[in-house]
Amino acid sequence: MVRSSASTLSTIQAMRTKLVNIRDTAVMNAFMIGDTKLCYEKNFLFIAISRDETGTTWNHVPDELIYMAVTRSSALFMISCARAQSELSLAEPCDPQSCQLPSCRCSTTTIPGGLEPRHTPQFVVLTFDDGVNVINTETYRSVLYGRTNSDGCPAGATFYINHEYTNYQLVNELYNNGFEIALHSISHQTPQTYWAEATYDDIKKEIADQKIQMSHFANIPLDEIKGVRMPFLQMAGNNSFHVMADYDLEYDSSWVTTSFVEPGLWPYTLDYESTQDCVVPPCPTASIPGPWVMPMKSWFDLSGLPCAMADACFSPPPVTDEQAWFNFIVTNFERQYLGNRAPFGFYLHEWYLAINPAVRNAYIRFLNMINSMEDVFMVNAAQVLEWIKNPIPINEYRQQPCRSFTQTTCASRSCPVVAEHNGMTYWMTVCNLCPVRYPWLGNPLGQAVRRTRSKRSHGGLDADFTMKIYILIASVLSAALCARAQSELSLAESCDSEACQLPSCRCSSTAIPGGLDARDTPQFVVVTFDDAINILNTETYRSILYGRHNSDGCPAGATFYANHEYTNYQLVNELYNNGFEIALHSISHQTPQTYWAEATYEDMRREFADQKIQMSHFANIPQSELKGVRMPFLQLAGNNSFHVMADYDLEYDSTWVTTSFVEPGLWPYTLHYQSTQDCVTLPCPTASIPGPWVMPMKSWFDLSGLPCAMADACFNPPPTTDEQAWFNFIVTNFERQYLGNRAPFGFYLHEWFLAINPAVRNAYVRFLNMINSMEDVFMVNAAQVLEWVKDPIPINEYKQRPCRSFARTTCIVRSCPVLADHNGMTYWMSVCSDQCPVRYPWLAPPRKPALRISFTVASQYEFLRRIGKIMDSFSMFRFIAVRVLQVAAGVQLRRMHQFRCIRLHLKRKSGQRKDCDMRVYVLLASALFVVLGAGAQSELTLAEPCDAAACQLPSCRCSGTSIPGGLDATSTPQFVLMTFDDAINILNTETYRRVLYARQNSNGCPAGATFYANHEYTNYQLVNELYNNGFEIALHSISHQTPQTYWAEATYEDMRREFADQKIQMSHFANIPQSELKGIRKPFLQLSGNNTFHVMADYDIQYDCSWPTISFTNPGLWPYTLDYASTQDCVIPPCPTASIPGPWVIPMLSWFDLDERPCSMADACFRPPSTTDEEAWFNFIVTNFERQYLGNRAPFGFYIHEWFLAINPAVERAYVRFLNMINSMQDVFMVNTAEVIEWVKNPITVSEYRQKPCRNFQRTTCPARSCPVTADHNGMTYWMTVCSDQCPVRYPWLGNPLGL
Repeated sequence: MVRSSASTLSTIQAMRTKLVNIRDTAVMNAFMIGDTKLCYEKNFLFIAISRDETGTTWNHVPDELIYMAVTRSSALFMISCARAQSELSLAEPCDPQSCQLPSCRCSTTTIPGGLEPRHTPQFVVLTFDDGVNVINTETYRSVLYGRTNSDGCPAGATFYINHEYTNYQLVNELYNNGFEIALHSISHQTPQTYWAEATYDDIKKEIADQKIQMSHFANIPLDEIKGVRMPFLQMAGNNSFHVMADYDLEYDSSWVTTSFVEPGLWPYTLDYESTQDCVVPPCPTASIPGPWVMPMKSWFDLSGLPCAMADACFSPPPVTDEQAWFNFIVTNFERQYLGNRAPFGFYLHEWYLAINPAVRNAYIRFLNMINSMEDVFMVNAAQVLEWIKNPIPINEYRQQPCRSFTQTTCASRSCPVVAEHNGMTYWMTVCNLCPVRYPWLGNPLGQAVRRTRSKRSHGGLDADFTMKIYILIASVLSAALCARAQSELSLAESCDSEACQLPSCRCSSTAIPGGLDARDTPQFVVVTFDDAINILNTETYRSILYGRHNSDGCPAGATFYANHEYTNYQLVNELYNNGFEIALHSISHQTPQTYWAEATYEDMRREFADQKIQMSHFANIPQSELKGVRMPFLQLAGNNSFHVMADYDLEYDSTWVTTSFVEPGLWPYTLHYQSTQDCVTLPCPTASIPGPWVMPMKSWFDLSGLPCAMADACFNPPPTTDEQAWFNFIVTNFERQYLGNRAPFGFYLHEWFLAINPAVRNAYVRFLNMINSMEDVFMVNAAQVLEWVKDPIPINEYKQRPCRSFARTTCIVRSCPVLADHNGMTYWMSVCSDQCPVRYPWLAPPRKPALRISFTVASQYEFLRRIGKIMDSFSMFRFIAVRVLQVAAGVQLRRMHQFRCIRLHLKRKSGQRKDCDMRVYVLLASALFVVLGAGAQSELTLAEPCDAAACQLPSCRCSGTSIPGGLDATSTPQFVLMTFDDAINILNTETYRRVLYARQNSNGCPAGATFYANHEYTNYQLVNELYNNGFEIALHSISHQTPQTYWAEATYEDMRREFADQKIQMSHFANIPQSELKGIRKPFLQLSGNNTFHVMADYDIQYDCSWPTISFTNPGLWPYTLDYASTQDCVIPPCPTASIPGPWVIPMLSWFDLDERPCSMADACFRPPSTTDEEAWFNFIVTNFERQYLGNRAPFGFYIHEWFLAINPAVERAYVRFLNMINSMQDVFMVNTAEVIEWVKNPITVSEYRQKPCRNFQRTTCPARSCPVTADHNGMTYWMTVCSDQCPVRYPWLGNPLGL
């Protein structure tokens, strides 16, 4: 305690009086709400002062605290937590006389020490970013370990490591192999703007705390951790460097330069103003002595565009061309080597080498080359700084001793640790004791959280304590009202083995049921697959599971945990009828994982009890056969899921992972009594819940000894290309049970893992073949295991029992396009029912919505309640509000329950009124929004049925399948519309050049195509190139944002900013006449009712090609206008209903896949041919083409995304064959969309069409310019290539399409 004299305290009281009179908002806003506390760092002290609702409360602050502040610091007003900025002064231009090595250096391209380039060592700094784990360490070992420079010293590299998913044993290994370990943040969180706006305290928690964390868990000396790289290379202004200065971090390697590359910028300090270009703002502007800047000098790709990291170049060499990549690396290296020899940075992520063997080979060749060069040295970043501080010529550098460092040991330990920030369980490998909690921001060592009580102050309860009381009360009320599950359950007691007896009860134990010896116990193998069942994965199931038998002659079993979304219920029925068990995996399978961890009884009822009904109905499976549950992400929900199972007759759960009870293995058990199973994924059940069984998921162990709940989720599995290694791996895990207590062996997997890894699939099949031939092993479903556990019998009796029987069912299959209310999407369902559902089946509304109050909903409720009070005070407003509802809804609301609620509310009837309040306010707010916001609709009239006599070409056409001009099909040109969607850039343009350029139709005119281009990531120089090659450019929105509902609900103003503004934007940046920009395609083919077409009419956009049709494909629907009501089917509502003269609709005639399911785009078919079968794809295309060609010759649309051709060479070859075919046909013409409309307006026969002149257009030039531009909407820096002599000031976006 500080003792204060009476005079000093008297002075303090006077200061207190002055402070009470302060009314400066800026100062008051700096005070923190919370307990009075001291924060002491070095020579800095601040006081956090509590305040009440009326203003700042000073009187209860102890005088001793103020005395300490006065005596410790001369600045009484250093109260704000944001000390970082307040203590820094603006940097001045560098004074070379004052700024001298070794502690200071101006930002400059001059070589340190005044050396000539030929005497200067060329340093090469190899770096890798992100987590270190067993997968990428294999690459590091193979390409880096054991290398030496030409001077005999070990070659170096720097690893910028973030915390999450990092294996600290391997970090220690890298350190002990001589590589530098540097910091890359604890969280590495998104969005990027988090880092741009990060405060001093944010950076302290991310970087300074990580230094302690890294040292602790990887057992690396603190003084060896010197460097920082910010995530996403996103600068944080002065804050990161200020933290570095305060916490003894030597350098930062995040600051990209594109202007100081040739000659290159050498490292420098921030004592003075930096001259480096600020590519990813905000950049530091203050004077911050201490930290060094290691500039990241950009590479330049094949288009001359800069790239900060080698794996982020926009136009790199082909990743399959080793020689091209080697040349590319050397070219960028020589920019420094043949220049001023500034350090050459080779910045990379390991995954890029792992997936591109040719790039990896080029990388190794480059390292081999530089390791043999006498004047080049592969070092870490800290070694570069050491040389700069004391620059010496090459000949002296080669004579100096090699770097030495203190090697350390690693007492490795693997730890399952629960994270408080997301509820997940992480497996950490550390070089010391396990942390109690998962280390994270604010708790970098994962220590137990010590909770303190808030105290009553002289001025009453402080705000923080009061808030905690409110939260506690609300939590208790919420628990009392909502969590009925918990209230009815009692805490489970230790198991009483005398009372708990089979068949209905079993204690959690590794003892074999029935007291059998292991050699007499059947070894059950439970093969399971998770997630949706569809045509793609069912092919795998048919090929590896169908027709199998165990050695007793009975069919082999398996269990499918199927979720609802994207499931084909016809195929579920097929699996069931082939003898496999169908179990539940939820309706929504939604993210985040915390949804499941925090799920209430009601949530679980809607997800699983309702899914049982749903699955039975749509797949035609008896409810009694649906017995099992597996929670998504293997995330338990405490007692709630088991309580629902007990109430809704679900027999078992197979979600609960164990890593402690594997050898010997834990057998299935019930929850009458307390479980002894380890709780790997909190929360686990703690109540006594008779009925449901637990089927423990016994972990496998990978090659590093780490546990994995599912075989496809192991951290260090065998190589996926090594069949024998995988077979041995499976058998090793199997034998852990087979040679032990024979607890059921679970082979838990997702089908995709087998589909993409043929060698693993072969090993899987070999294993099944092996166990199917073994006399004491039985491949069964999960429910069969429980049947045996309830009545355990030895092997010889088990083999004599009858095979399982079940009631087979039929499937009257129906395919249904159904709209989902929860996301606005249209799903194709295949169901075993004579009727399609009206809406897409989804989670039902909660049964007691008034009781399900979360804090977010509660806050919204309070907000609406207060608005309601205001509404109540104005009787006229109440009257208007009701009339608004009537008009907006277009119905007589007094017939609806909602209107009854309004009447009760307005008449102030108590009791009944309370239940209505929320709905009333929401309805009023929604109605007001409709009336105030949807101005576009108010100007339109409802379209009437088409009057063919009044609607005449060229300006009007009714929706119909009749051929324009009354022509015969044989006299009608067959138009083919080739279109591509999304951004245009250097990657996809290569494909366009290869498959489209220089094509001609049989009449000698250039073949056409239409590109629907969105703005983000588009290269406008390449857009100009496509336009000048005769292709049509059309609009696909500025933002192309998600979710899809944004487009479904878009207003007139939204559409104006997305499309009318994009027309101006496209014309400006690509230098294309606005008159040539005629068409639109909506993102996700999501219509917006009348709004899009209304904007098109107002802003002279001629046509839309977004509206799919399934019903009008044979004969096909021709283009038409919206003067009158459309007869086209509305596949993705809302569709236009108003009369909107002007714009044309180009119907997207669906293709049909191998199952006769419709698909709007060729790359979105549910069951297309194999992507490796060129002939099958060619036939598939021709079949769909002939639907129009042999019919009424409506335009045939070939709608696709370039990536589908790029990754599927066989499909691309089929595509080219088709184009070659139609280009040679006398009555088929490959044209752009606008050309089709021109013909429809003035239809002529094939013979006349062949004689007409070819299309001409006004070509333009492109003075290309590459521009780094920062976006206001997300803080990112984009590289734009535009056809303009000036770069935009800001990244063009909604509301600012030209980036002014």
